[in-house]
Amino acid sequence: MRIYRSAFKHGVAEANIETAVASSHRRFRIGEDPVRWLYLGSDTAGRFLEIITIMGDDGGETVIHAMKARKQYLDPTSARRRKRK
Repeated sequence: MRIYRSAFKHGVAEANIETAVASSHRRFRIGEDPVRWLYLGSDTAGRFLEIITIMGDDGGETVIHAMKARKQYLDPTSARRRKRK
């Protein structure tokens, strides 16, 4: 798995990115052209991270974003509350 420099913007280390993707609890397809995936997984310290990857023409994934998981991804009811407002 390749990792773009942009993935380090929020201070997440390479080992934590790789661990979170490998141990992801959830994976969502969030975009097209290129195909983008959102992974929710734990890093080496057990913190939940959100990782976004894009699919390359060769079928490999490249990490473009990594940060501490936001509440909207951790609390399944938060999305429903926002939609009702």
